[in-house]
Amino acid sequence: MGLRAILPVYKTTPLPILHREAGIPPVTLILQEIRLRQALRIQTLDEPHPLKRRAYGKSMTRLTEMAKLLPRSVDSENTMLNSAVHTATSEINSSIHDIHLFIDRARNPDGKAGGGYVLYQAGQRVLTGSFCINRNVEVIDTKIIKISQELSVCMQKALTKFATNILIYSDSIIAVGIVNGNYTLTSRTETKRIRDIQRDWGKRERLPHV
Repeated sequence: MGLRAILPVYKTTPLPILHREAGIPPVTLILQEIRLRQALRIQTLDEPHPLKRRAYGKSMTRLTEMAKLLPRSVDSENTMLNSAVHTATSEINSSIHDIHLFIDRARNPDGKAGGGYVLYQAGQRVLTGSFCINRNVEVIDTKIIKISQELSVCMQKALTKFATNILIYSDSIIAVGIVNGNYTLTSRTETKRIRDIQRDWGKRERLPHV
């Protein structure tokens, strides 16, 4: 009834047309989108998180039903930064002049989510830092935002004319997929910024042999 009141239509106009013209999807679709978004949010939680343990527990609840709307993530434990630290020296030496960007999650004293990074080049630690991210963002978006902002730092602080590549070490396969060409519906601005940086990288000033 609300849609018929705000739209100049006949009483016999079908509901699908009303939703299309008003730009408002049916309530069932809105609720389903919310459930899928929360299921994805559960997927991106750390394994020890109590909510994730309850969501994939043996008892059948509305929480477990919602979590199972999406297939389980296949992120490997081998992608965690705590396992990459042991091989960091050999990886850096294999491409000595490339820029190596190590990214990890961080939480600031005020409770806000954030990002931390370490930048290596020529076997030397060039820069470390961290920054805050707004509370009202999805978990996966925080990682994409971190990559976007820290790539900008690389372009500004590192000696890009000596480097052939920027190697990113992250604990999220999904975020790495965004860098490799995939897209996400929830962080389009940051994804576009990453694409712009990738284009700028090809146009940068470099030495003749690089």
